[in-house]
Amino acid sequence: MKRLLFATVTMALISGTAYAMPGHGMPGMGGPGAHFGQGLLKALLDLDLSDAQKHEAALILSKYRDEGLARRDALRTAMEALRGTAEADPFDEEAIRAAFKGVAGAGEEMAVHGAKLVAELKGILTPEQKESLEEHRAARHEKRNGRMGNRVSFLDEWVETHSQEPQ
Repeated sequence: MKRLLFATVTMALISGTAYAMPGHGMPGMGGPGAHFGQGLLKALLDLDLSDAQKHEAALILSKYRDEGLARRDALRTAMEALRGTAEADPFDEEAIRAAFKGVAGAGEEMAVHGAKLVAELKGILTPEQKESLEEHRAARHEKRNGRMGNRVSFLDEWVETHSQEPQ
């Protein structure tokens, strides 16, 4: 279930906030600038777009912005509900499962919305620019996986250190 939540949230954040302004990322998800909006904008800037492509990209981003912000807010609300339910006392497994379904549904909508946005943006790129964009995405993915590995290693070390009987 944790993997599904992580995958849902990650996909939603990666694909759904491409039009968000810096500093409007999900709280607790890396802070300002940690969302895909800046990553996508940086990738577009690195592609050496023509003025016509920049204009088209701006129109596409504008077209998707309001709905994307609404979907991001819906996901944030669903995640807050899940967090509140998971932290509630007494523990209620069925309520947590129901709240998670809300997160999954909101994440699904955001992922589809973001994928449509990215597909439309790719439609204005040359084959070379598409290849460069894919290389940028792969590098970002590798960097993110490295950070996740570091977090898991830190947790494993802490557990190992503190799971020993006190002397």
